[in-house]
Amino acid sequence: MQPIWADDAWAIWAIKAASIVELGGLDPAFLSSASVFNADYPLVVPVLELLAMRFCGLPNELVPLQLGLPFIAFPAALVALLRDRVRSLLLWSVVLAVALAASLQIQAASAVADVSLAVFFALAGAAGWRWVERGEDELLWLTALLAAAAVGTKAEGAVFAGLLFVALATTAHTRRRLLALAGAAAFVAASALPWELWSRRHGLGNAFSEAGGAGSVDLLDSLDRVPRAAAALSRELADPSAWLALVALSIGAIVLALLRRERRAAALYTLFVTGSSLAGLLTVYWTTPLDFDYHLATSVRRVITAPVLFAAAMTPLLLSRGQQPR
Repeated sequence: MQPIWADDAWAIWAIKAASIVELGGLDPAFLSSASVFNADYPLVVPVLELLAMRFCGLPNELVPLQLGLPFIAFPAALVALLRDRVRSLLLWSVVLAVALAASLQIQAASAVADVSLAVFFALAGAAGWRWVERGEDELLWLTALLAAAAVGTKAEGAVFAGLLFVALATTAHTRRRLLALAGAAAFVAASALPWELWSRRHGLGNAFSEAGGAGSVDLLDSLDRVPRAAAALSRELADPSAWLALVALSIGAIVLALLRRERRAAALYTLFVTGSSLAGLLTVYWTTPLDFDYHLATSVRRVITAPVLFAAAMTPLLLSRGQQPR
């Protein structure tokens, strides 16, 4: 446990959990107040914090242990998902590299939502590829459940999940698989609908909508933001104190997989999901109505966590030998 010190941790997530405990439920008037930032952000992280506040008696000023559980559980979950497909030494080596990533540990200790989003998205991506390989409906619904958790964690989770399902659709070469995938995607969309309707009904907004939304930005005049944002993302990915080790491992795995015919499809899947996710982040920075420099400086380290962790989760599959996609 530690005191909540990150601004987003308190102003977006913990305050919602605390308000449910203190007010006996979601109060639209309170959520619309100046005390709550990005009031329409989804509720998975506040619910995790709520469990500690309501049932464990922890004070609101502390980071509940529950918020660290996704980070703690990720290595075991990835091993459970891939252990019948990847040799133990390779699998545990990659898992250890992920667990030791400095930026991941710092973010988990900061009680921000990006680690939870990244864990759900990365596991959804790996489970999705296992479905491509094995064709088992249980793996597809596991993918859908994890993708729904990502959507319910942060706003960008919907973008990442959508791109993931587009990638999976390109591998579904039969009518049965396409229908199954459509059903799973519908489940993910339906899971987000109740909160979306409730927040819209009560007029909850976020920093983007309150600043005028993407429509208020002159896109042609803001084109210079794209290379600047790309440079910031690249610097973060290449930072030895942040993501460099995982990025280098993932790039090496992708290159080796592209050279092997039997693993090429998995490499292209990883490239598409990772690359399109990063492109989505660039689009957000390009169209942001917020102060560009401030937005970039305060978010870039966090928002790339999901694509980086997804690529890392795919790395054992890219380096392995064995069962091929059906």
